[in-house]
Amino acid sequence: METVTPRSFDVNIFRSRNGGATWDAVYELPRSVRHFHEVTYDPYRNRIWVATGDGPGQGNVIFSDDMGDTWQMLGAFGHMTNKTTIHPMPTCVLFGTDTIASSSLTRWVEPLNLENPDPNMEVVYTADLNEVVTVASRGSQYWHSGAVYTAFRERDYRSVLIGTKDGVNFYKLWSMLETPGDTTPKPGLHNIYGPDVNGKMVGLYVNFAGESRLWIADAPTWVEI
Repeated sequence: METVTPRSFDVNIFRSRNGGATWDAVYELPRSVRHFHEVTYDPYRNRIWVATGDGPGQGNVIFSDDMGDTWQMLGAFGHMTNKTTIHPMPTCVLFGTDTIASSSLTRWVEPLNLENPDPNMEVVYTADLNEVVTVASRGSQYWHSGAVYTAFRERDYRSVLIGTKDGVNFYKLWSMLETPGDTTPKPGLHNIYGPDVNGKMVGLYVNFAGESRLWIADAPTWVEI
C-alpha cells in the first residue's frame, strides 16, 4: 500500500480465523512509517514476518510467534537497507532490498535466544549493478523442495531471476538486460509465483511498450552434484 507520511489514516495488518468471513486488525503501522513492504508466513518457525519502509527510520522488520497477538522487533535497518521481500528457509531467512546502495539478498540465521534477537544479516547475493539497479520484487517460495525464487528489476525494463535451494548458493535463472531508448520507468519482471502443479513459474512483466504481460517459464530442476 503506497502512502505518504505523516499519515492522517490508519494502516493495519488484518487477520482472519474463519476463512476470510471476518477480519480483525492485529497490528497498526506507526504514523511515522510510510507503508508495508511484505507480510509473509514462515512455516518452518510458525511465524509471521513483516517488513516496512520507505524513508529514514522506516525500514523495519518485525515478527509475531503467536499469529499476530503480540509483535517483536527484529531490527531497524534504515532507508538504505529497506527489506522488500522475505523468504523463510529451513536454516535461515532471506531478505531482499530495493535500494541502490544495497542491491542484495541478506541472510539472517536465528539465534538460540530470541528474547534479544541479533538483527545482523550477512549479504549472500549482490545484484550486478551493470545489469540491474535494483528492486527485489516479491518472489516465490516452493515449500515442497525448499527452493526460493526472486526477481531483481531496474526501475525500467531490465530484470534478472535468481534461485537458491540452500540460501548459500545462488543462480541466475533468467535475465532481460536490454534497455530501449524510451526512458519512461517500467517495472520489468516482478511478483513471481510457483512452481504450480504443472511445473510452471508465473510472473508479471511490463514490456517495452508499457504493456503488462504474464511471464511463464518452466521451473528449474534442482540436481545434487
